[in-house]
Amino acid sequence: HKILNVISYAEKDKDVLNASSYVDNWISLESLLSLCNRKKGFEAVESIVPKMLSAKFFFDYTLHVMWSCIGKRKTRTETFIKEISEGTYDFEKITNPFYKIEAIRLGGIFASVSKFKSEFERIEKYIENELLRIYVLRNEYVHSSNIHAFNSMQHFKLKHILSASIDEFFRILSDNVIDIRINNFCGENIAACIHMTVHHKLLIEFLIIDRAVFI
Repeated sequence: HKILNVISYAEKDKDVLNASSYVDNWISLESLLSLCNRKKGFEAVESIVPKMLSAKFFFDYTLHVMWSCIGKRKTRTETFIKEISEGTYDFEKITNPFYKIEAIRLGGIFASVSKFKSEFERIEKYIENELLRIYVLRNEYVHSSNIHAFNSMQHFKLKHILSASIDEFFRILSDNVIDIRINNFCGENIAACIHMTVHHKLLIEFLIIDRAVFI
């Protein structure tokens, strides 16, 4: 029933941006992360969500940069990562200066385990800040009765974080212990494989779940 409760609050007015749906979506997020036998409420969200979503956000952005760089050319993701990390990619082919800079930056990250770790920490800090903004506005509305506290942009971000958290939560708990991103994304990139293997194992250990909630 706990899982159904999470889904129920996530589905309430799912296509609507209003204060009521905002609060319901936050309840869903807190309920999901409170399934972990570590912390409850905002503490559970704050401590787990950034770690859980950092890999998704990083690899989604990497794909975005890749497609912006290669256009309609057919290139395997592993090949793109290999070439930008080894410095063999022809960066002069990238016509957009922003994506050229980002491709070079990502190449440096994929070439170093320490830079990989630092990038994940940067993303986690960004997610922490976004969660805090969302939580402050939620409290303004719920506890201070400030009807002007609702912010559609923060609600949009909350919906994105909520749906991503639900997807990642069940992916991590699936029977496939090996992170699918290592097999299908990182290829032979040593820095990515090392960091993602450690990252995935830590998440498995961090999400101590009472399996009875799935029965």
